[in-house]
Amino acid sequence: MRRRMPAQFRFDKFTLLTSEKRLLADGQPVALGSRAIDLLLALVQRLGEVVSKNELFESAWPGLEVEDNNLAVQISVLRKLLGRSAIVNVARLGYRFALPVEELSGEAAPAAPPTTDQPTDLLPPLPMPPELMLGRATDSAELDQLMQEHRLVTIVGPSGVGKTALAMAAAQKRRGAMRDGAVWIDVAAIHQATLVPRVLIQALRLPAGGNDDALPDLLAPLRKMQMLVVFDNAEHLADAVAQLVHAMLKSAGGLRMLVTSQAALKLSSERTFRLEPLAVPPADCSLDDACTHGAVALFVDQAQRVGRRFALDERNLAGVVALCRQLDGLPLAIKLAAARLPMFGIEGLRTRLADRFSLLRAQAPDLSQRHQTLLAALDWSHGLLPPEAQRVFRRLAVFAGGFSLELAVATVKDESQDDLAVEDMLELLANHSLVAVDAGAPPRYRMLDSTREYARLELESSGESDATHRRHAQAMLALFRSASQDAWTHSDADFLGTYGQEIDNVRVALDWCLEHDGPLGLALLGEAGDLFHILILLRENRELHDAYEPWLTPATPAAVRARCHLERSRATLSADPHRAHEEALRAARLYRELGDTQRLYLTLTAVVHSMLTPISEARELLHEQVRLEQPHWPPRLLRVRLVGEALTCSREGRHADACAAVEAGLAYARRAGATIQVAADQSNLAHAYFASGNTAQAVVLGRELVAGKFGRYARQRIYALGNLSNALLAEGEMAEARARVAEFFDDCRNVDWDCFGIFSDVYALLAACEGRFEAAARLVGHADHAHQRLGQRFPALATARDHALRLIEVALPPALLQDLRAEGSAMDREAVCRLTLDTGAE
Repeated sequence: MRRRMPAQFRFDKFTLLTSEKRLLADGQPVALGSRAIDLLLALVQRLGEVVSKNELFESAWPGLEVEDNNLAVQISVLRKLLGRSAIVNVARLGYRFALPVEELSGEAAPAAPPTTDQPTDLLPPLPMPPELMLGRATDSAELDQLMQEHRLVTIVGPSGVGKTALAMAAAQKRRGAMRDGAVWIDVAAIHQATLVPRVLIQALRLPAGGNDDALPDLLAPLRKMQMLVVFDNAEHLADAVAQLVHAMLKSAGGLRMLVTSQAALKLSSERTFRLEPLAVPPADCSLDDACTHGAVALFVDQAQRVGRRFALDERNLAGVVALCRQLDGLPLAIKLAAARLPMFGIEGLRTRLADRFSLLRAQAPDLSQRHQTLLAALDWSHGLLPPEAQRVFRRLAVFAGGFSLELAVATVKDESQDDLAVEDMLELLANHSLVAVDAGAPPRYRMLDSTREYARLELESSGESDATHRRHAQAMLALFRSASQDAWTHSDADFLGTYGQEIDNVRVALDWCLEHDGPLGLALLGEAGDLFHILILLRENRELHDAYEPWLTPATPAAVRARCHLERSRATLSADPHRAHEEALRAARLYRELGDTQRLYLTLTAVVHSMLTPISEARELLHEQVRLEQPHWPPRLLRVRLVGEALTCSREGRHADACAAVEAGLAYARRAGATIQVAADQSNLAHAYFASGNTAQAVVLGRELVAGKFGRYARQRIYALGNLSNALLAEGEMAEARARVAEFFDDCRNVDWDCFGIFSDVYALLAACEGRFEAAARLVGHADHAHQRLGQRFPALATARDHALRLIEVALPPALLQDLRAEGSAMDREAVCRLTLDTGAE
C-alpha cells in the first residue's frame, strides 16, 4: 500500500504543498497548471522510482483518453521550471524524479498574497519563447483590442500559422485583468464531444456530479466567476465547443472566451480574427528591410538556435528570402526548415522543398504530435473535411497563382456535382482555412504552396489528375477565347486586371497539354497570345510556340493555325524578322480563306511592318486594309494600319507624312488606353522627328520618354534610348550620348538582346565621333552583319551608319577598314558593348 503523502515536499528552492496542490519558489507561488502539479506530485511521491507513462496519465488525466504528446508537453514545462536534470526519461519505461527531496509533515506553508503581475489562476505557465511573437506585434495589438471589445473572439487560420502562440501571448497578457485569472483547454487532446465540458470542470477543479449531462455542474459555479477561458485547437469539435461557449456566455456575464480553430464557431456573438502567415519581403529587399519581416526574423532566430554561428548577410539574403517565400511565411514550416539548416544549407533546403513533406519534420517535445511534421498538420486539417469537400480540395491543386469562383467550378465540377455544390464546398474550405480568400471584387481564391502540394499528392493518388487537368485547360481556353474579344475593347489596365492574374494558370495548362493533349494546348497558346503580348513575355511565348510546333499540322483547324502563325509573328518580330515575315504571310493567307476581316486587317500590318516586304507590296497591302476597314471598329484596331502607313512613308522618304501617321495612331492608342501602343508610338514619333530633320525636337521627346515610367514595357524604353542616342550624336551632345548608350546596353541585357541589332549603327557613330576609328570600323562591320539578318535599316539609322563610315574612311586606309569590318562581323554582343564604351581600346 502506498504510504501517506506528506504535507510538503521541498527540493532546491521549491516547496510543493500537497493538499493545496500548489508550488512555491522561495516562498512565492508559481503559476503552474493542474496537470503539471498532478504529474509532479506523482513523481515526487515515488522518489527514486520509475513511474510508467500509464500511471502518469492516470494521475493527471484520470478516465480520459489523451494523446501521448500531452505528457511530453507537461514534462517539458516542469523541466523548464525545475531544470532539465530534475526529471529523467527512462527509455520505454517512464520518468523518474532526480532532485534531492525533503519531506515535511507539518502544516502547509501559508499562501503568499497574490500579486497583480503573477495571479494564482489556473492557466498553465506555457512558456512563450521570443520567436512566438516575431512579426506578430501588429496582430497582437489588434487581437488585444478585439478581446477588450467582445466577449468571444476566435483566432482562425491554417494549421501551423501560429494561432496557439498568439493565443498564449494574449492569455498571458489578459489573465491579470480577470479576477479569477484564466484557464486553458487544449481541445486537440479531446476525442469525444461529450468530454468537452467535463475537461473544463476538471481544469477548474470543480466537483463533478454523477449525471450524464455535465453542463449544469459547470454553469452554476461559473456564474460568480470573472475569467478568461481559452479553447485551443477547437476545429475537430467545433459544434460541441460552440454549444458550450454559447451556454457559458449566456449564463455567466463575467466570462470571456478566446478560441483558436481552423474554422469559426459561427455564433452570433463571435468576432473572428484571421491570422495570416508571416510577412515575407520582396526579392530585391535590403538586408535591413528583410529583418523587419516576420518570416525572415523567425527563420534567423530558429537557425541560430541550431547553429549559433548563422548570420543573415548579403551572401545568403536572397536565398533566405526565397526560402521563406517557398514556405508561404508559415511559421511551422519555417521552424521545421530551420531545424534542417545545419545538414543541408540554404540552397540545399530550397532544392529539397520539392519533397517538402519528408524534409519538414522534427522531433521536439514542444510540438504537438500533429505538428511534428508539416504533413501531419495537413493530414489533421484534411481529415476534418467531409468526402465531398476533400474531392473539391484535391482538384483545386491544379491551379497556380489563385483562381476565380467561375474557374474553380468549371475545373472541379463533374457529372456528380452541380455548380452550387462546388460553391458550397469551396466556402467550406475557405472557412477551414485551407483556401485563402483575397480581398477584391470579385474575390479571388488561392492555396498556400504547402497546402497546394498536399492537395496535389492527394489528387495524384485519387486517379483524377488527368481528368482534372483537362477540365482546367478547357476552362482556360474558354476564358481566353473571351479575352481575345476583350483585347480589342479593353484598356491594357482593364485587360490585365481581368486576365493578367491568370498567367500562371495558363502556364500550368500549357505544360500539361504539351505532354497529354497537344491540340488543346495549341488552341490555348494562340488564344492567350494577347496576354503574352501585353505582358511583354516575348521570349517565353517564342519558346512555347517552338515546343508546340510538332502539333501545328495541316490537320489542325484553320482558325487555330491562323492564330498561332499570327502570334508567332508578333513574338519573333524583333528577334527573328525573317521568321516573323513568313509567319505573318501564312496567317494572312489563312485569314483570307476564313473570311475573318478583323484578324486579316491586324495580320496585314504585321506583313507591312516587316522590312523584308518590298515597298510596292507594302502599299498594296495598305490599300487592302483601307478596303477592309470599318469606321465602327475599336480604336485599338484602327490604329494598326497607321503603324504600317508610318513605316512605309518613312521608307519612301515621306517623313512629314510618317509623322502625321504616327500622331494619328497615337491618338487612337490613347483613346483605347493601350499603354504599350502609346509607348511604342511615342518612340516612333521621336524617330520620325529625327528622320524629318527635326533633331532638336527628337531630343526633347526622347528625354521625356526616357525619364518616364515604362514599368513592364522595358523594350519601349530601349527604343526610346536608341533613338535618343542617335539624335544626341547628331546634335553634338557627346557626353550624354555616351551615357544613354551605356543605359541602352544595360537595358538590352534584361530583354534577351532582342533590340540590340536594330541600333547597332549608333555604336559605330559614337566611336567615330570620339575619334576611335578602328573601333568604329569594327562596329560598322558588326552593324552590317546585324542588319543583314534583320532585313533592312530604318532610314534614321542608315544615316548614322553613313555618317560613321564617312568619318572612318577619311582616317583609315581601305584595306585596313575592310579587315576591321570583317573582324567586327564576328564579334559577340558583350564584346561590342565593351568596344563601344572603351575609350582606351586604341
